[in-house]
Amino acid sequence: MGGVPKHVVVSIALPSYLAVDFVVSLYEGMKEICHEFGVNIIGGDTVSSPQGLVINVTAMGEVEPQKMLRRSGASVGELLVVTGTLGNSGCGLELLLQDKWEGYDFFQPLVKKHLEPRPQVRAGTILASLGATSMNDISDGLSSEANEIANASNVGMRIYEEKIPLSPEMRSAAFVLGKEGINYALYGGEDFQLIFTISPKDFEALSPKDLGIDVTVIGEVIERSQGVQLIAKDGRVALLEPKGYNHFA
Repeated sequence: MGGVPKHVVVSIALPSYLAVDFVVSLYEGMKEICHEFGVNIIGGDTVSSPQGLVINVTAMGEVEPQKMLRRSGASVGELLVVTGTLGNSGCGLELLLQDKWEGYDFFQPLVKKHLEPRPQVRAGTILASLGATSMNDISDGLSSEANEIANASNVGMRIYEEKIPLSPEMRSAAFVLGKEGINYALYGGEDFQLIFTISPKDFEALSPKDLGIDVTVIGEVIERSQGVQLIAKDGRVALLEPKGYNHFA
């Protein structure tokens, strides 16, 4: 959301049955992505656990005050835009839970999306410099994050189902699972893509090449009284409730 990660503190509680190799591999994975983004693991704590594995990570970063994007900056008439494709991680999780992830070649990228999320740091910082007015990361599903921006900005939103970017792999996997692919995008979560608002004029200046990722206009900001709407492919209008992942549900 315009910030740059700098440091990470990791605390871990380990049950006695875990192999040392597992712990070493876990930290190697964390160090690999931290190195990619210039982040230091500066400390934490390691203790024993009487039952399961517990990992707690605190990340710290910096942001220039004039580029700090909140959820509260959206205005009527602006475009609603997302980075990348949505629903891959949620679908990948279901493949893992159902133990079906080895069945087809197109399952593998979905599982990888869930197990190895990539934060959109570069895109977020560039968008903060090029006119984005509000932003949120898509960690709990598009429906949840869109409603968060709408509520914080005191606006409504109109989202078009046919414009929500879904990958071919996810569409195919959803068909095999007997599910609607759009539901993974709306409610699955953990995509860690960005949803943001921006004026039509500023959007024209955006370049996927500069951002390092594709961006897609999925709707527009409307009056608060109209709520957050989802326009189905057949033209039906429904209120989009914030039904993404809820840790305490």
